[in-house]
Amino acid sequence: MCSSDLPFVTKADSLTGQVLSKRGCLPEPSYNFKIKLKYLSEKHSEIKIKESLIINVNTTLVVGIVQGINKDILEIELVSPIIKFEGDSVGISNKVEGIWTLVGFGEIL
Repeated sequence: MCSSDLPFVTKADSLTGQVLSKRGCLPEPSYNFKIKLKYLSEKHSEIKIKESLIINVNTTLVVGIVQGINKDILEIELVSPIIKFEGDSVGISNKVEGIWTLVGFGEIL
């Protein structure tokens, strides 16, 4: 059984944004993944290869670097690992005029 009844490990502790599980219950942490991207607006600046993005996966914010683009599929390399599941929703932010702005969303492939 992989569920846990640990209500004391929830908030206001050092595990904020982290995942706690019994060994073998979750996939291995990953530094790379692909996202099917959808822009929030029709008027947007194109995301470029080697551009830094902030990726919001579930409750975790992580910096990612675009390694490849194929139509609406982004290949992302992360600075720190995450636990990812196929189909997870993500938010994508990049710098627009020096300010981090939500520009799109997607789904992990």
